[in-house]
Parts: sequence; structure tokens; C-alpha cells
Amino acid sequence: MRNILNHFKFHSVEKANRLNRHPIFCYDFIIGLAMLMLMTNVLTLLSIHKPLLLFGLTCYSFVLLFPIGLTLSSIMASVYGFAIARNILWWLSSFLLLFGFLTTVVDYIPASAPAFLQNEGAFSYVFHDTLLIALCYAILIFVTYSLHYGLLVHLKGRVSQKYPAFGELSAACVTHLIAFMSFYLLCTFLPILAIHPPWLRLLLMQLVIGVLLWFIAQIVIPWLQKKEAIGTVEATKHYHWFKCAIVEKKLLRQLRVINNTSNRHLPLFRYNYLLGLVMAYMFFMLLSGMLVFRLADLHFLVLPIGIFLPPLIYSTSNITTEVYGYAVARNMMWWFIMTSAVFTLLSALLAAIPSTPNFQHNRGYQLMLGSMPVVFIAGILGTIGGITVNNAVVSKLKKKFAGYHYWLRAILSTAGGEVVYNCIAYPIMYFSKMNLHHFLLVFFSVSLFKLAATAIIWPTECYIASRLKLGEKVNVFDYDVNYRIFRFSTKQPKIANQ
Repeated sequence: MRNILNHFKFHSVEKANRLNRHPIFCYDFIIGLAMLMLMTNVLTLLSIHKPLLLFGLTCYSFVLLFPIGLTLSSIMASVYGFAIARNILWWLSSFLLLFGFLTTVVDYIPASAPAFLQNEGAFSYVFHDTLLIALCYAILIFVTYSLHYGLLVHLKGRVSQKYPAFGELSAACVTHLIAFMSFYLLCTFLPILAIHPPWLRLLLMQLVIGVLLWFIAQIVIPWLQKKEAIGTVEATKHYHWFKCAIVEKKLLRQLRVINNTSNRHLPLFRYNYLLGLVMAYMFFMLLSGMLVFRLADLHFLVLPIGIFLPPLIYSTSNITTEVYGYAVARNMMWWFIMTSAVFTLLSALLAAIPSTPNFQHNRGYQLMLGSMPVVFIAGILGTIGGITVNNAVVSKLKKKFAGYHYWLRAILSTAGGEVVYNCIAYPIMYFSKMNLHHFLLVFFSVSLFKLAATAIIWPTECYIASRLKLGEKVNVFDYDVNYRIFRFSTKQPKIANQ
């Protein structure tokens, strides 16, 4: 064991320290689009059971939220290229399947029921048959998004060269039609929905929403291209869907370090795993917020089930800071805050929209989605304090230790960040909902569990960070970074002005 640790400590670190130490090139808005795509589809999957009574018409969240996700994917492909969109699609499908698996496991964990958390059966209905639904929904998303990208290539690049906007609109309409038909078949063959509404009117509603969002996308795409300094992305003739990498390993070995935007013949954004880390960060944060009021009774401890996820959140932030730099991790934190605001707004709207009279499980959705504003306020304040401390400790100690002792830096940063988060967020979320004795029991149980979980998962965290450095050919040291919290851009001024 000692030989293995010594090999891991010296050989891997020495090899990683010979890689690129300069700040990486990362687009400022690509992280936000990836988070918004994941958030929209997770919310769709979460509320797919609930029938909505909107203007006297019965509909489902799929009709309202799927056009948003498809529009975001279209913007991603049009601005950043199809290779990045394909990479995000693979990560998105994977996390949807993981969401179904984890929520199914949560449904079987025995739960504690304090006074403010009643109607446990209605709460469990939210996660009813989630694994099967997530599998079908992930396949539906992968097929429809892939078809949409293919139609964009064919219609925009070949059929309608004089009118590319018409090709994009045609691709969007065809994709919405096929997605709605797939959703109809899913509802027909799987008894997952409470009622069966007038499908033709729902199809027209989805097409209208999709067309309106398409017009908005035509304003957003040029603005993003200007802000990110990106030219028009050419459509590729051959598009291989079963390749997840943005840049192939053979090409990655030949690439030189690029920090200058004038090198247009080489891909600027060439990091195959960064968007996966971003979506993992957002995924764990969302799931932790959803499960914050579901308490697990472990006989000697009373813990929110969502407490199993914060150690993974801080580990993901540690790895991002260690491999890609403090600026990227800070950008990820601010995009999470903005995406959480959108998620909170949509959740409150879905909880406020009345359900059909024969739907008996609305209490579970009101408890989970209706409590999102309180969780959002507490989580945002805690995140700004905790994640900022966490990232700064990792970055500054990395320079002090010359890249060595990541295990020590990870434990110290995670412990400091979680203590700050607990002291800020948990009094806001729980103090008004339970007495002082119960609150102190939950608070100290959570703190002890987080510290124990941090010590348990650090070997895996160290291994992933080491492999990512070698796989991405990058190991950023933040020598000239600006540690101001309220800074959004990932680019250093001397790089952004070139």
C-alpha cells in the first residue's frame, strides 16, 4: 500500500506538473448553457407525473419545458459547434439515467417524519417509477436531440442555403413533432400519467411555444457569437454520434498550448471532461436541494437524505479548481446561482399551477417544488461563502505546495467550505421549521457526517484529479489570477485583449 501511495504521490504529480500551467481558454457562457439544459430536463423528468390545468386546458410539463431544452441545445450547436453539443448530449443522457437510479434508491430509504413533513406517501409518488421513466426519457432526449442536430446540418447547410433561418425553423418544427409523437407513445405503452388529455391541442401548444422560442434564439445566437468572439460555425458533413470526445486523443497529443484567440485553425475549447464536471456539479446541487426536507432515520442519526451529496459537490469543485483553475470554478459557481434562480422560478410556477381535480398527489409536488425559494435563498448564501472558501484554499495551497499534497488540500478546503455553508444555510432552512433541540441534532449530525464522508471519498477524488490532468493535458496554477468573488469572466485581461 505504501508503494502504491508513493507512486501515486510522486510519479503522477511530477508528470502532471510538466503540463500546461497557464490559464485555460474557456467560453464564459458555455457552462451556463450546459447547466440550463440539465436543469430543464431534470425538472421535466421530475414533474412528468403532474397534470397541469393551464387556461382550462390539461397539459404536462413536457409540453412546456421540452421546447426550452431543445432551444438551448440549438443555441449550443449554432454558437459552439456540433462536437461540443454532442459532448453535452452524452453527459446529459448519462445524468438523466443517474437521476432515475438515485431517486429510486431514495424512495426505499426509511424516512423520518417530523411535524412539518407529513404525507410521506404523496412525497414518494414524486419518485414513483423514476428509473423506468428516466431510461425512456433519456433515450427520447438523445434520439430527438441527435435528430435535431442532423436536421440542422441537412436543412441549414444543403436544402436552404439562401434562407438558413428557414432551415433552422423547419428543423425545430420537425423535431418537436417527432418528440411529441414519442412522448405520446411513451404515455400509451407505459402507465405513467394520471390522465390522457386532448393530444392534438397539446401538439399545437408545443409547436407554438417552440416557434416563439426559436425567434428568441435568433436574437440570442448573434449576441453570444459577438460576446464569445466566435465566427459562424460550419456544419460538418459527417457527424458520428457514438463519439463523445470534443477533440480526439490523437489530435490532443499534437496540440500545443493555446492561450491566444487568433489560432483559429486549432480548437480553442478542447476539454472533453470539463462540461461533464459542470453538469455533475449542477446535478448534485439540484438533487441535494430537492431532498433537503426528506429526513432519513438511521437510528442514531437524523440526516436529510440530500446530505449524502454535498461531499460530492465539494469534491467536484475541488477537482475543477485543481485541474482547470480558480477562474473556471468561480464562473461555474456564478452560473449555478443564476441557473438555480431559474430553477426556483420554474419550480414555484409548476407548484402554483393547479392540477386536475382527480390528481391526488399534489401535496408531494408542493412540498418539494414549492419549498424551492427558501432552499434557494439559503443555498445561494451558503454557496457563495462555502464554495468561495473551498476554491480559494485549493488554489492558494496548490501554489504554496507546488502542486503536491492534493489530499491535504482537498480535506482542508472541503472541511472549511462545508463549515461555512452549514453555519449560513442550515439556520435559514431549518430553524423556523423545528425546535432548537431538533435543529441542533440535525446540525451536528450533518457536520459529523460531512467530515466523515470527506475523509472517505478523498482517495477517489485524488485519483480522478490526477487522471483528468493527464487526460486533458492541463494543470493550471493560478499565479496571476484575480481572487475577487464578484468576477464572472474566465479570461485573464491580458488574454481577453489579445
